[in-house]
Amino acid sequence: MPRSAVQRPVPGFHQLVGGSVPIDHLLQDGQILELSPQLHLRVIHSPGHSPGSTSFYLQEEGIVIAGDAVPVPGDMPVYDDPLVSLESVKRLKALEIINAQVSSWDDAHVGQDARAALDRAIELIERIHSAVRVVANQIEPTDPLAFCRKVLGALQLPETLANPLVARTFLGHYKLRDRETLRE
Repeated sequence: MPRSAVQRPVPGFHQLVGGSVPIDHLLQDGQILELSPQLHLRVIHSPGHSPGSTSFYLQEEGIVIAGDAVPVPGDMPVYDDPLVSLESVKRLKALEIINAQVSSWDDAHVGQDARAALDRAIELIERIHSAVRVVANQIEPTDPLAFCRKVLGALQLPETLANPLVARTFLGHYKLRDRETLRE
């Protein structure tokens, strides 16, 4: 079984991504890729959605290409470690100039809304944490999908979003349930 199928237990995921992709160059956090003499792309390691998630920053234009690093309010939250995900979004928000921000599952955000979208992602991670803490006081996550559906209800999200990946997201928060907030 491909490693991606183990990490992403979603039916049809292997077909969705088209199979494995060969790697011919490893990127390093902070590395600058010269696209042209006037255009540079900074590599930003932004784990959370997955351990190797990477975002890119088109420096001269102030454009953040966030990939899957930025959870979107109202959509399916997928990350394993809430603290790591939160830190990645904060790293992106701390970039000096943000004129635009694009993510995999969201519309592009331009101008002031670009940084505001990152603020909304931070608030979402905290809101999920609060919902998990409330649900954890009601039931134990012995059945991860039942726990997931209960948290989705607390977040006023449809139960149809319940799947093993979202359940993993909520279980990541459950491990930190003694923390009132993740910003501690």
